[in-house]
Amino acid sequence: MATFLETLTVPAGTPLDTPVQQELIITPGVALVARLYVPPGPRGELYLRLLHRGVQLAPARAGTWWRLDNITVSYPLDVQVSSGDNFFYLQGASPSASFGHTVDFEVVTDPSLTQSAANQPPNIISRLASLFG
Repeated sequence: MATFLETLTVPAGTPLDTPVQQELIITPGVALVARLYVPPGPRGELYLRLLHRGVQLAPARAGTWWRLDNITVSYPLDVQVSSGDNFFYLQGASPSASFGHTVDFEVVTDPSLTQSAANQPPNIISRLASLFG
């Protein structure tokens, strides 16, 4: 398993139609889970979404945003990542915020897996046990 961490800073007043984004580069393999660490303070004024290959992964419905405050979100991925597409983007906006906000995000991967192997039930159980104890 490998964990990759990056930080996104969203300035106050960032519009939804032109969000800021931060790239997170990971090693090829299967991306297992993404985690967002949102500190206290945004009070629903911070909008976030996660993309891979230009496609929105989270929240699951395209064009929607998470509005988060004081929470850690763990989002299951199970996405095969090759050397040509080994990056994720976290986008953020805060159109009505008076202050900027900073969010840490990480992606946990298993470079030894392929997606077909990751979908096998024994691997899913062992992966969940290793992630969550």
